[in-house]
Amino acid sequence: MTTDNDFPRKYISDGEDWGFLDEEFMFNKCLTQVRIMCYIKRNLYILDMFYTLILGCLTIRLNRLELIKHDRN
Repeated sequence: MTTDNDFPRKYISDGEDWGFLDEEFMFNKCLTQVRIMCYIKRNLYILDMFYTLILGCLTIRLNRLELIKHDRN
């Protein structure tokens, strides 16, 4: 039979008791958080590349408009 001291307790900042948590649960929780952070980081990298491409295209277009405007004058 297990006692209260056999398992660590995890408390949230508001004092809510999660009850008895074993090591496997904590490992899976940490692993899930790492996966989420990697997923977010990868998506931010893709978004950064996409926005860089869009800004590059807009810059080229604005430069062309400036050149056309100068040619007309």
